[in-house]
Order: sequence, then structure tokens, then C-alpha cells
Amino acid sequence: MRIISVTTDLGTKDHYLAVLKAKILSKSENVRCIDITNDIEPYDILSASKMLRNSYLHFPEGSIHVLLVNNDRQREPQLLFFSYKEHFFIVPDNGIPGLLFKDVVAKDCRRVRLDIDRSPLMSFEKAAHAVACICNGLFEEIGPNAESIVEKMVLQPVVTKDEIRATIIEIDRFENVITNLHKSQFDKVSKGRRFELFYKHDEPLDRVSKNYGDVEIGDPLCLFNSSGFLEIAINMGKAASLYGLRNNETIQIHFFES
Repeated sequence: MRIISVTTDLGTKDHYLAVLKAKILSKSENVRCIDITNDIEPYDILSASKMLRNSYLHFPEGSIHVLLVNNDRQREPQLLFFSYKEHFFIVPDNGIPGLLFKDVVAKDCRRVRLDIDRSPLMSFEKAAHAVACICNGLFEEIGPNAESIVEKMVLQPVVTKDEIRATIIEIDRFENVITNLHKSQFDKVSKGRRFELFYKHDEPLDRVSKNYGDVEIGDPLCLFNSSGFLEIAINMGKAASLYGLRNNETIQIHFFES
């Protein structure tokens, strides 16, 4: 059985998600659709990319990952297909390939082509067509090689010898505050030095915890989450609302010589 993961901003209140899955199931046999999430904020391709990037390796090799977010803003929706680490991806041509994996470029992609009259369900029809082609090993029938694709810049932390300025990129449902600073970047700059992390609070954080229970209930902490990114949280609390932290704001880390 082939696994199809689904990540969208369609929500579950309306019929759209059911129609997408119906299109996929009607064209491919012996497949199973598994939702990663359909609650991405409308048009938020950055969060959608992060969600899929953090999830796909937990699926078996050969899985097909359909990500449809902000995919109907063009006269004719453009979808792309590419493979990466023995997984297959079907995504809109709106910058998502490079947001998912920085080393995916146009030459790695095919443009999904389906010769039917344009309809409000065009992106669903194209996704289902691509899934069917993959399941049957008919990769060339997905469409032609992409000559160019839309690219988006990914915001990176600002790094100097003794300081890092990172940006908040997500507030999760527990109101943990997630930044764009990866542990590998932190370790490269810190080199084991003392540090203070400032984040709109009188008392900076000065140590990295391993889990939320490292501090008392109600106390703040920072840790690197399961995806390796720096997170500011409160043990059984809501860091974002308590400290007034929002997406796109910055936090600052200063390192001290031993």
C-alpha cells in the first residue's frame, strides 16, 4: 500500500479536503491518505513547508507527500513534482520546494501537466494525476522538466562572533515560541561559552534545557526542539501571550568569554 501524506490550508469545516482525497483515491488503487495537518493558516507557505519538512522522514520510503497551500493564486495553478531522499513531493510552484529543502532547484522538478478544461478543482485534479503517475512508475507522464521555478528567500539568523539575533517564526498551539536558530548554528558560535538570551523579559535565560520539566511549573526556559530549532517556553504555561512575543520579532543571544 502506498502512503499519501496531505498538508493543506483547507481546514476541515468545508468539503474541499474531502474532494481532494476523493480525486486522489479515484485515480489510484491501494493507497492510503494520512493527514499531516489541514490547519495551516491560509497562504502560509513557510509554516506549511516547516510542517512537512519535520514530518516526512517519519513516513516509509516511497511515500508521496501532497502539499497544497496558496496554490490557486494563478490563472492556472502550477504544481511541481520532485523526489528527495526516496520520498516524492507534489507542491505548488510558489517557493515551497526551496523552503522545504534548500538544495532542490528547477532541474530537480517536473511541472505537472494535465490537459483538461480549467476548473476550480484544477490543482486537485493535477495532484491526483501526479499521484497516479508516481504509483504506476510513469514519471515522464507527470509533465515536462521545469525550466524555472519560483524561489523564496529564507530569513536566517544574524550571527557575529559574540552575538546571535534570531527571528520568531512560529507560535505553536501551546504558545511555545519557535525561532529560526538551529542548534548547529548555536553550537558553532557558542563554543561552550556562557550566554544570556533576551526576549522581552527582565531576567535573561542563561542555560539550555533538555526538556520542559527541567524547570519548575510556571518558569521560563529555552531548549532545542525535536527539529533542532531554539524554542522559548514556559513549563505548563503560555510563553507567547505572557511575554507578548509574536511572529517576526527578534530575540538576542550574547556570548561571554570564559
